[in-house]
Amino acid sequence: MKQRHLLRQALCAWTILALLGGIESAGAQTLTLRHTLRGHSNEIGAPVFSPDGQTLASGSSEFEPMDATSGEIKLWDARTGRLKRTLNDRYNWIESLAFSPDGRTLASGDFNGDDAAQGVCLWNVTTGKLKRRLSGANPVTFSPDGHTLATASEILETRSGANYNQILLRDAGTGRVRFRLKPLGSLNSLVFSPDGAILVSTSETDVGGPNSSGRVQLWDARTGRLQRTLVNKIHVGPMVYSPDERLRAAIVGEDRRFAIEVYDAHTGEVLHTLRHKRSVYSFAFTPDSRLLISGSGGDVEDKPTPGSLNLWALSTGRLLRAYPLKTLVFSVAVSPDGAEVATGLGDDTVKTWTLHQR
Repeated sequence: MKQRHLLRQALCAWTILALLGGIESAGAQTLTLRHTLRGHSNEIGAPVFSPDGQTLASGSSEFEPMDATSGEIKLWDARTGRLKRTLNDRYNWIESLAFSPDGRTLASGDFNGDDAAQGVCLWNVTTGKLKRRLSGANPVTFSPDGHTLATASEILETRSGANYNQILLRDAGTGRVRFRLKPLGSLNSLVFSPDGAILVSTSETDVGGPNSSGRVQLWDARTGRLQRTLVNKIHVGPMVYSPDERLRAAIVGEDRRFAIEVYDAHTGEVLHTLRHKRSVYSFAFTPDSRLLISGSGGDVEDKPTPGSLNLWALSTGRLLRAYPLKTLVFSVAVSPDGAEVATGLGDDTVKTWTLHQR
């Protein structure tokens, strides 16, 4: 009887701790499918929620006859899944999207920047009208105060024949270039720190070659000066700050990129390595910085390849749940309130999910 009583006390204590968030449980975080959004005719490279969470933007590259390509952006009602508006860009593929902090402007970035004379577009979200075309390419991002727009330049070539991009820091209102930064190699991602003081770039030199290597570089966003280079790996993909500013995370590894590394944002120390069974394409933090949600999938071209949507606990680096899907997950976004998750899939659809946390 005494042992049974002690066991009951222990179970009660465990339950209380779990309810208070003291113990992580795989059952405490779940996803349920909400909407399947159709209308794109190619892979979805860039779903993003507006700052108020009311609109979801998705971008893709639409293939037309005679091998011509054009980009297409769709604006969806995030609550109902209704298509609100389609924005057509007949000059560019759409690889990167970013809302301004006030939600009035949407920036889009061209896929590769080979001919990026008009590779960045600024759109009026309310009317769907094009406000301005700028030189440059993917990636695109706004500073937290909305005053600065950071983009890649067109692809340039060194004297030795290697490709690279510059980083263009622009006045978000006029498009005027304030600074031209010179990272090492071709850009993979740009992200501002939550306070806007630091711009972090990831890039790769000798892409696909025998001497390929990755870089993470920190720049002073006010002066354009390089502060330091943090990582030197074979590949460093997209990097993201956690909303609480304590963490940074990036896709790293060799050709197939099966891992996400989570760093201490202040020291650069690797805290967790989140290993995947398939290639990782995208990830996002939840607003409370407790979870990281990643999308992964196979690598076989022109064939249906399975993927998964994965939930990770950031306190431990443990995989909580993996949701298998019939196609790979190219991109992941989380709504500002943390209640919704959007995924761009290899079957040319966008799926939205409700995230339940208890």
